Amino acid sequence: MSVAEYETELIRRKAEGFRPTTVTSYGDSKDPKYAAAWIRYFNIPKK
Repeated sequence: MSVAEYETELIRRKAEGFRPTTVTSYGDSKDPKYAAAWIRYFNIPKK
């Protein structure tokens, strides 16, 4: 994911009850990419 994609995903996943447990950056330092593993830390009731 690009920086912008990661930030968007972080907001979306937090709203769904997830948090990143591992985040790794790779690639060029001028245009880094990110990989993340997520874990659910609370349950959101289904509507």
